[in-house]
Amino acid sequence: MRVAAILTILLLTGFAASSSSFGKTPNPEASVIDSHGTFVDRSRTGSSLTISKIFHNANDTAQEFTVVFEVRMNDVTQYLNLSGGVVPPSKATHVTSSWMPAIPGEYQIRVFVVSNMTKPVLIETVATSRFMVF
Repeated sequence: MRVAAILTILLLTGFAASSSSFGKTPNPEASVIDSHGTFVDRSRTGSSLTISKIFHNANDTAQEFTVVFEVRMNDVTQYLNLSGGVVPPSKATHVTSSWMPAIPGEYQIRVFVVSNMTKPVLIETVATSRFMVF
């Protein structure tokens, strides 16, 4: 799978550095929100959840980006989703992905923001968080 190969390359190369100041947010965590709009760190199987991340473009030009949402359990990707867009200069965007866990256990959530999928350059610190499903 092309996305998995790109993630592997990014991880093995220590992530390509960008001179852009895009996405220098103080909180590197990905947030999970339940169907009531509450931030949560655990939930039941079958619950409708939203993985959320806010990205800021501190540049004076628009920034194209692709977001890769990955949910892993025991080092195996259980969920993968892509989303992309363009952030105007000096603005932020709220990027989300819906997820419904089917298996109980501890998950690692990672959110990668790259320049594009053709020649990806990491433009945001990888957002990570742990999540428990029971």
